[in-house]
Amino acid sequence: MTTLDAVETMYYHLKGSLLLSAENKITGGLYKLQRPLNSKKEDIVINALPLVKGAVSRCILNVNIYVPNLDFSHLHGSWMQQDRTQPDTKRLADLAWLANRSLPEIWINGHTFQVVQDTIFPDGDHHYLNFRIEFITTRDF
Repeated sequence: MTTLDAVETMYYHLKGSLLLSAENKITGGLYKLQRPLNSKKEDIVINALPLVKGAVSRCILNVNIYVPNLDFSHLHGSWMQQDRTQPDTKRLADLAWLANRSLPEIWINGHTFQVVQDTIFPDGDHHYLNFRIEFITTRDF
């Protein structure tokens, strides 16, 4: 069992989840480990902290859901000033609601996933939801 196995398992779970259903579709994609360079879309990225091996193996997965900030453009004297620092709290809330329904305690083929923490971080022209998920398995691939 490796951290990449844990990421792969979560990837395939999310691929078929409510979070990525047609009516809730994000504008970007679902990615493993890293977001595409300079993406301006709503993206979901799954990455992992080290897997601690033993009879019961554990690691923490991060499911990060990126949402572009709002664009507040206004005239400032004779020039246009852009402000892309404000989070789109409505879209973040909608995606957090969907993520909470897609990421309850999950049992998949002998593996357990459980959300242990969630928060929001700023990241340039985006804010992202971060769901920390404990992955536990007794299986070895």
